[in-house]
Amino acid sequence: MVTVVVLLNMLIAMMTESYQRVQTNADMEWKFACSTLWLSVFDNHSVVPPPFNLIPSMHRITVMIRWVIASLRGSFDDVPGKISWSAKRCCYWDTDVDYSMRKAEEEKYEKLIIQLIRRYLHCNGMQSRCPALPNLTQDFKEQLKEEISQELRKSLRLLNRRKTRRRTIRNGTISDGRPTANAEINCQQIPPNCQC
Repeated sequence: MVTVVVLLNMLIAMMTESYQRVQTNADMEWKFACSTLWLSVFDNHSVVPPPFNLIPSMHRITVMIRWVIASLRGSFDDVPGKISWSAKRCCYWDTDVDYSMRKAEEEKYEKLIIQLIRRYLHCNGMQSRCPALPNLTQDFKEQLKEEISQELRKSLRLLNRRKTRRRTIRNGTISDGRPTANAEINCQQIPPNCQC
């Protein structure tokens, strides 16, 4: 009997505590629910739950009508930007500002990917040469700098040879592939302690 009373009191205390927690968070919960509702239903580019996603939103209908009218008109001089269609955005105007911003973002993304690939390949090459990469000594670092500068000089010599071959082929003479004196001078201008 005593255990039943104790358990009942514990149940009442737990229910009171959970009610108190809900009451203190009620304002925050209400704001969160309202913002979730706004983002899911009332936003122009919202994604609606599955049965309703087949019906286009009013914003999409108006954009599509404007797109069809502008494309049927035939003269795109008065329409700023370019009229396009994609699976992600349906029918849309690609204004010059949007296009230039997207181009800049794509270029930044491509540069970032190229840098990441180069870093990955460089790290893999370094790890295959030296498995104890974190424990590099100063002598090994100097040796690596020297190797990198030598590789840079070799690639510049190769580039200069290719340039001279192109020049001689354009002029109608055939060359044996040796670089001219100017190309050798240009390659030798790179200092041996190049900080690449």
